[in-house]
Amino acid sequence: DDFTSLTNTDESLDTTSVSTRCIKSGIKIAILSDIHVMDPSLLVKDGPAFQEYLTKDPKLLKFSAYMMQVTVSKIIAQKPDLVLIAGDLTKDGERISHEKVAGMLRQFTSHGIKVVVTIGNHDVNNPEAVRYNNDKTTPVPTVQASNIPCIYANYGFKNAICKDPNSLSYVNEPINGLWIITIDANKYYLNTGTIATGSGVIKPETMTWVKAQLAKAQSKGKVVIGMMHHGLIEHFQGQQMLDYGYVDDNSDSDANELIDAGLKIIFTGHYHANDITKREYNGKFIFDVETGSLVNYPCSYRMLTVVGNTYSFT
Repeated sequence: DDFTSLTNTDESLDTTSVSTRCIKSGIKIAILSDIHVMDPSLLVKDGPAFQEYLTKDPKLLKFSAYMMQVTVSKIIAQKPDLVLIAGDLTKDGERISHEKVAGMLRQFTSHGIKVVVTIGNHDVNNPEAVRYNNDKTTPVPTVQASNIPCIYANYGFKNAICKDPNSLSYVNEPINGLWIITIDANKYYLNTGTIATGSGVIKPETMTWVKAQLAKAQSKGKVVIGMMHHGLIEHFQGQQMLDYGYVDDNSDSDANELIDAGLKIIFTGHYHANDITKREYNGKFIFDVETGSLVNYPCSYRMLTVVGNTYSFT
């Protein structure tokens, strides 16, 4: 069950005992996070207003839609079975940006590639959704939590096996025998000021729901992959203290509960970095596989191949 790093861009881990019915023939999964697509119409004219935003949150936003399109084309050429996106789909939750993303994802499904998404802290009820014109900003329509399952109906929500009534968490079985449990730990319900809340935590009610889904998956012999935007566990010692908000507020206790419930691997984002870390508890373990962002160098995404109990990343 040890994780072995092969090279900087080629990693594999053995999840022996994840399931006795793991997909033996092999599946290929593309993993993205923090694509932060900004519809081009939101930048009427670059100037002081947009540049001030970038000083606080530097990203290659001007090129985000182009970079996403290039990535979509590259992934389609690699012919995966499934694409997972771990949140922060948009710059700041602008409705027009969400519609842009949904349109781009349609290219995957038109090629027979299934897509499952979850949201990030930027995507819902975001007061920073604006249009930039030189030195001026103008508010633009954003989306509420209730809009997300409609916009992304074809990317996980419409054919969900089960939905959490207390969040945007849901379970999808995109490939027979494989369950994706998306966990919504975002705090968009606290966005009442001028700045969106960046930190996240799994609500107690949502944790109860997730554990019930894990028990159900185990009873049915399903392979389970978790996905949430915020890191479940620290990727370096003291991360939560040194850089608050990028890891679940109740990281230790939430991770231990999920480990006890049988979750062995979860895909995360938010920190705009590629890293894999492991936590052990009561003789069990979980891997937190963090994927970087398309709008920060090196503009990365992952390609995962699952054969038996071996998960290999490139």
